[in-house]
Amino acid sequence: MGSKRWPGKVLADVAGMPMILRVVKQCMAAHQSDIIAAIPDKGNDDLRVLLDNYCIDIYEGSADDLIDRYICASGNYGGVIRVTGDCPFVFPTEIENIDILASTGVYDFISNGFPIGRTTPDGTDVEYYSQRLLLWMDRNAVDPLYREHLPLYIYDNLNEVSRQFKIKRVDWPIDLSHIKFSIDTPADLERVLKMLPKGTQ
Repeated sequence: MGSKRWPGKVLADVAGMPMILRVVKQCMAAHQSDIIAAIPDKGNDDLRVLLDNYCIDIYEGSADDLIDRYICASGNYGGVIRVTGDCPFVFPTEIENIDILASTGVYDFISNGFPIGRTTPDGTDVEYYSQRLLLWMDRNAVDPLYREHLPLYIYDNLNEVSRQFKIKRVDWPIDLSHIKFSIDTPADLERVLKMLPKGTQ
């Protein structure tokens, strides 16, 4: 909702459905039974009403502290699988695959979107953070930029994180990183909608 390039974009209409509901739909298709929208506690009245109408669980926390929101929202789950609200075309199979890896208890961080050498399309990013890693980040990530952009802190401190935590990169057999499904601006949405088959539900 607070996007600087496109404020309120998660409510934008994407082929007849608000963007955030398309994200939830993809998560449900990945057989994720516990879906929580971890949203800021300010400036989200329209988003809150929409999520309430569809009986989607909500956790509201600091608008400037995503780490804290995730720690509180994950509760007793032991970790969180992160899918951002502006990725309505994230693939359910990606969520499922990372969920399976996370359920082994071996890894603290799993991502299919490592910025250097990634093979997945932009906008299909899925990440897993263990509660242990989130608590460590809470103690060490002081810069406000890092507290709102979790993967950025991981990538900028990869050597240190790798020494203390088990991380896993998920790649595809072919490189499709040149494809962009993420939506940052109205022009992005228009471009992506042109890529969809007619009659997309």
